[in-house]
Amino acid sequence: MYQRRKKLKKEFQSLPQEELNLVLKQNKEVSEPSETPVVSFSGDTKIEYVLEHEDVASSNILFIECTYIDKERNVAQAREWGHIHLDEILGNLSSFRNEKIVLIHFSKRYSISYIREVLDKRIPKEERHRFHPFLP
Repeated sequence: MYQRRKKLKKEFQSLPQEELNLVLKQNKEVSEPSETPVVSFSGDTKIEYVLEHEDVASSNILFIECTYIDKERNVAQAREWGHIHLDEILGNLSSFRNEKIVLIHFSKRYSISYIREVLDKRIPKEERHRFHPFLP
């Protein structure tokens, strides 16, 4: 989901307001369309979906599947089945520029309390404000 706005063209960004007003009086177009990614959503996928798509990695809010969260199912198994493991998300945190990361699609093998416990232990303290498990 994108937010569409008009943005001042680069060549006019450094002009003082008085000069910009003169340009506007000449009926010149000083703005151009701009799209900002606001919400991204991944279904069953691999981590590359985020890493290879700039708009996904930079959207304000990212809903991302996080099927496996512990060592019982490792990264290789998650990838084999077309899923993302928490280890992959944590290992690539520098690529996630999202304000909020909503973790979805947890394996049914995990209880809600276990998911909360694991996430609390594994997500670095300085990053926790960005993470939100989509749980009942």
